[in-house]
Amino acid sequence: MRQIQVGRKENRLLLEGRKLPGVKNQMRIGTAPEDETFSDTTPLTERAAAATVRSTTNGLPSDRMPDSGMPLNSSPTGGTPHIDTYSKKQLPVTEKQNFSLQEFHPDASFVPAGQSTQMIVGASNESDYEIVHMAAAMYKQFDLKRVFYSAFVNTTHDPVLPELKGGPPLLREHRLYQADFLLRFYQFEAEEIITEDTPFLNVQIDPKCNWALNHLAFFPVEVQTADYHTLLRIPGVGVKSARRILAARRLGHLDFASLKKFGVVLKRAMYFITCGGKTMIPLKLNERFILTNLLGLRERLPASVTGENMYEQMSLLDFIDE
Repeated sequence: MRQIQVGRKENRLLLEGRKLPGVKNQMRIGTAPEDETFSDTTPLTERAAAATVRSTTNGLPSDRMPDSGMPLNSSPTGGTPHIDTYSKKQLPVTEKQNFSLQEFHPDASFVPAGQSTQMIVGASNESDYEIVHMAAAMYKQFDLKRVFYSAFVNTTHDPVLPELKGGPPLLREHRLYQADFLLRFYQFEAEEIITEDTPFLNVQIDPKCNWALNHLAFFPVEVQTADYHTLLRIPGVGVKSARRILAARRLGHLDFASLKKFGVVLKRAMYFITCGGKTMIPLKLNERFILTNLLGLRERLPASVTGENMYEQMSLLDFIDE
């Protein structure tokens, strides 16, 4: 299959349902609704969206947040354009955004399956603070379905592009994904995950453990009485295990053995919880003590981060017919 870059002329052909010249094995992803009308001044992106089920935009993180009034495809220094997302429809004030994967909306005229974007990490000087706050703003203001993160790989070794000494920042990419999950599923705000004073995520421990260590006054949490929001703040407790705890304690008292059956990772959670007023082991709520023990655990990292699988950057040339 051949991949091409679609310009204005090709956009019009696709919208009219015609094939592109010189391109074989074309796949049509949708057709514009019959009752959809466009004026000559309607942007091509909006017209293309009417014929599209899902939209994805890739690029570098912007230097400004969406609420700054500066378009996402502009740079304050006049440099290379960054992320460009067309849909800027605000969510109703009364509508709560839960940051979960958005549902398919068949009646929507603008990409009913939702929009996603990808940020290239390490190719420019953006901090994790800027990236996380950008992602949070796009989830809230653009109703984005998902933000993906990709560690920059200089495959061509072009001297104009940055050459990272330690290789692609794969662990940093992994921490950004974890922070993104806290935004979407764990009811965290961007300001809680990372601050301007500490603009980069702690690569030694995951963002949730890092937040817990910085807010030890919040702990220990009694799992017999804590609400859903509080349970999600506990390291080692996920969305499913928190729901199982809420359901099970209606039927009786919990113990640490039952928490393990519910999927709670006790080797992390035991430093931050009590069950029936008791801790799992005698411990002291001390940041250095907990951090030392957490660092002693072997975190399950993706194979791409541990080096078990060698990374390989694909090229568009791989898809061009000889």
